[in-house]
Amino acid sequence: MCGRYSQRFSAGTKVPGIDCDLPAMNPRYNTCPTQQGIIVRLNEAGEQYASLATWWFLPEWMKDPSKGQINARGETIEKKPMFRDAFRHARCLVLMDGFTEWDRSVKPSQPYFFHRKDDEGFATAGIWANRQKEDGTEELNYAVITTGPNKPMEPIHDRMPVILNERDFKTWLDPKTDIETLKSLLVPCPDDLLVAHPISRLINRPANDTPDLLRPE
Repeated sequence: MCGRYSQRFSAGTKVPGIDCDLPAMNPRYNTCPTQQGIIVRLNEAGEQYASLATWWFLPEWMKDPSKGQINARGETIEKKPMFRDAFRHARCLVLMDGFTEWDRSVKPSQPYFFHRKDDEGFATAGIWANRQKEDGTEELNYAVITTGPNKPMEPIHDRMPVILNERDFKTWLDPKTDIETLKSLLVPCPDDLLVAHPISRLINRPANDTPDLLRPE
């Protein structure tokens, strides 16, 4: 699973493999469900473009907002009624530069921050939907797709986000890509891509959002 992540992006930030400008936003160290993140899709010309969206996937036909989801399991995404249409027709990249997972074998649970060795941004596989809110406005929302753990993740948690290789961005976003090829991308990232360190339990509170949260304990 992925329950918190960081977006320490500032104006002009370049994420490897992303060919478009990012929308302006303040750096985020503790992005939580129902808050906004940056997703990348393709326009009609096949070009990447980035948008702010709400991390709470809720298709238009689902009437109860409380039933939104932040993650979709890659192993079953093409079969689940909530996700299957978006998996086929509304895929995106979710941009982040790290995520938090909790070791629940200790009490209280110990959060760990996972990030690239070079601390650059990366993209996870995602799906998106548009939904009309009660006030009549449209809300773009998304979910992060997860898979089983790689070796560094195994001691901490049994799920992790699908971190896509830059060479696969085009394939993932291409509306013509077949289901079998898409499914082949939903695997753990290489063991040497990420590093992790324990961080403060203050990250458990959604209201906390400062750089100190991600410093090694």
